[in-house]
Amino acid sequence: MGDDEFIGKQVSLDVTEVASKSGETVVTAQVGGNGFHGPSHFSFRVAGDRVSRMTIRE
Repeated sequence: MGDDEFIGKQVSLDVTEVASKSGETVVTAQVGGNGFHGPSHFSFRVAGDRVSRMTIRE
């Protein structure tokens, strides 16, 4: 999934699962809109009260 899949697109995310794994929160969502369509996984690491890293993978 490249930058052009979200930037400048109308995107919808239907969250289907949230899990904690190895210090990360992984959100699985079905992506829709006028760009990429399909499942994606968003991994978040938090430091204090801020997101320190976010990774998106299909």
